Amino acid sequence: VKIVSDYISNKEAGKGAVRNIIEWLLKPESELLMHRKLNVALLYLQKLNYESLKEGETEVDTDFYYIVQRYNTKDVSKCQFESHKKYVDIQIMVEGSEIMDLADISRLYVKQSYNSEDDYILWNEPERFTRTTLRQGDYIVIYPETAHRGAVKLQTNEKVLKIVGKVRI
Repeated sequence: VKIVSDYISNKEAGKGAVRNIIEWLLKPESELLMHRKLNVALLYLQKLNYESLKEGETEVDTDFYYIVQRYNTKDVSKCQFESHKKYVDIQIMVEGSEIMDLADISRLYVKQSYNSEDDYILWNEPERFTRTTLRQGDYIVIYPETAHRGAVKLQTNEKVLKIVGKVRI
């Protein structure tokens, strides 16, 4: 149901969900277009033949490409918070699992200023952040206002196969 939905509120019932949906409905057409682009990209990524994926970058069109990544998860001390300005990330866990930490960039301090060529900003570790676990079959959509730190091991280092879709804003 979530895949075919036009919008999913990030608020709970009784805690701002209705207001959140109304604000979404009143957004300019450009934001609705972005939502449609993300849905198309997500459906494209979910239909890939994961068994024949080759590591590296594949351009789909001028507004969308994806990167196939194979790596071992690592200790949290070796991972950094980052965010992007030009792209929204769609991260799909194909094999393995990892911890993903998320934080609103409005509460963060810049560790390394924006690299426009590679489209990233590095952030100092925040005092508060949200922690989730991505397991095989899970995906997460990460907007530019959210910094993320992935590749963090659960209990032991684990081999991961992940697809990161990049949708131009």
